[in-house]
Amino acid sequence: MTGLQDLCFGANQISDISILEKLIGLKSLVLAVNQISDISILEKLTGLQSLDLSNNQISDISILEKLTGLQSLDLRGNQISDISPLLPLIKSGFSISTDFSEKIRIGGNPITTPPQAIIKKGSKAIISWFEQIEKDGEAPLYEAKLMILGQGGAGKTTFARLQLDPNYKVKPGKLDSTLGIDVHKGKEFQHKTQIKQIIKAHLWDFGGQDIQKMLHQFFITENCLYVLVSDKRAENTNFDYWFQIVQLLGPQSHVIVLENPKDIHSTTDDFALNKYKELFKDLHIESISVNLKKIKEKSDNVRWQLLNDTIEKHLSEMEIVNRPVPKKWRLIRDELEKAKSKKYISKDDFHNICQKTDINLNHEQADLCIYYLRSLGDLVYFDDRDLCTQLFLDHNWLTKGMYYILDDPQIKKNNGLFTRKQAYEQWHKHGYNENEKAMLLRLLLKDNFDICYELEDEKDNFITPLLLPGDKPTAWEHETNLYFRFQYGFMPHGIFSRLIVQVHEKIEKNICWKSGVRLIDTINGKSVRAEVQHLNDPQDNQPVIDIRINGHKEGCKELLSFIRAAVIKLHKNFKTIGYQEKVACNCQVCKDLLKQKEKPSFFDYKKLQAKILKKRYYEECEKSGYNEISIGEIFKGSRD
Repeated sequence: MTGLQDLCFGANQISDISILEKLIGLKSLVLAVNQISDISILEKLTGLQSLDLSNNQISDISILEKLTGLQSLDLRGNQISDISPLLPLIKSGFSISTDFSEKIRIGGNPITTPPQAIIKKGSKAIISWFEQIEKDGEAPLYEAKLMILGQGGAGKTTFARLQLDPNYKVKPGKLDSTLGIDVHKGKEFQHKTQIKQIIKAHLWDFGGQDIQKMLHQFFITENCLYVLVSDKRAENTNFDYWFQIVQLLGPQSHVIVLENPKDIHSTTDDFALNKYKELFKDLHIESISVNLKKIKEKSDNVRWQLLNDTIEKHLSEMEIVNRPVPKKWRLIRDELEKAKSKKYISKDDFHNICQKTDINLNHEQADLCIYYLRSLGDLVYFDDRDLCTQLFLDHNWLTKGMYYILDDPQIKKNNGLFTRKQAYEQWHKHGYNENEKAMLLRLLLKDNFDICYELEDEKDNFITPLLLPGDKPTAWEHETNLYFRFQYGFMPHGIFSRLIVQVHEKIEKNICWKSGVRLIDTINGKSVRAEVQHLNDPQDNQPVIDIRINGHKEGCKELLSFIRAAVIKLHKNFKTIGYQEKVACNCQVCKDLLKQKEKPSFFDYKKLQAKILKKRYYEECEKSGYNEISIGEIFKGSRD
């Protein structure tokens, strides 16, 4: 057996691999999908060239730095937090990725060293991260985001103001609604386990109205502590939405439900803690009831102190708070703190900060710091060609600028249609200069915040889909030759309005409404049309993006490919979004149902593809009494 060169022990429930010790001739070894946690024995297999350890329970990979002959390494789906042992391989020219595309694959691990923001920038960035630490040392930044969520009027802003000023006097009645997001930087908490160490928490007070929820996808992230404020009125809690969006964008987060019973006569039962713990197992949920109007009174004051102790405890335990980073990054953060009165600085100014004598980082090293501070929420930065020269430091200035457009009565009256002149006049009222107006408009467009698009033949005229009419103008009169849909368990606010922006180049005669859009294209000299809608399927009771296409076979296929690519691109903002792609059956029974505006049979698109790979070429159609339908026929108009 010592001469064995290739061995596959995948999916065998193996935990002990000591038997491999003597197989020193191995060149290729597959141990995927087992129960392995200890791989120390592999250091003796120095001839290994290909190693697959994916989907195990491995956390310590220190021995891998001795396997210098490796040419392919798969570590996906383990418990690895530190990839420093892979540095020799990376320095030797190995590329690294979180998917299938590179020689070292590390996706699905809780990696913190280096941070994910650095890993995403590739091998060169990873090497630079470790070199900076080796040269200058490391130290934590001791900061984190405290995200304040909840429906409008629940008491989020009151909670934020009490955090910033314990003597704040809560006013009777409802405060003005938060416009977009209010960010309050630098609220200090005492570290629970490190004496005299201060943690700086940035309080993010999110507007709770539906139109404002679109921004959640850009700013709700992992590595945050969440306070979900409820005023205990049944019609004003919407716990399911908030837990779903946090689980989607910030899995494994701690969520403190703050029950703020503003009106004791109309409150509901206490928060169903055990129910939501069971439903959202990836979140760490707890609750406390405090009447924010009465925190000076004894009973609520005790609860208020308990709430603050709980916040302090969780902040102190957060990995990102205690995570070491290159030591000089703390100096950079402090310099940016001094510049906090500025709304933004140029990238050149940032590089000048980094070239100060006590910091002395080159441009490449400085750029790594930008990406990390962006992931922390210290600044906003876009790789966009026109915006990459600026670092935005004032989130309030940025988000309010966007919402001044969405909140403009005239733009609302015009169903989202506005001119550049109108936008500039609105921003002028709030003190934005000409350069800032141009930046804000660029931020609203495609591939940034996707809030509006410019009309094809009307320069300086824009539409924001968030303010479009609610109903479609006319019924879809074309025959549906291809019917496809994305079906979701949970669909975050803003996905569909962003989709309209993403596909706006093909909109037919500006026909679009809040939940739908019609597209047209010319392919091989012939017209192809589509109607794309966001709706809730009444039979499945699930949200869907419904795609009906009319045209010749090749045209249907090409237009569907364009729409699918746009949807999937938006999904990248939501790492764990759950959805199915479904294609309608095109048997005669289902075609007749479509003509009668009835629902045909739908098949799981990926399952059909898997069947083809297994050389199984038929599927059963429920609507036709389970007749066999050729998968090839179903795919004719839908395949990539």
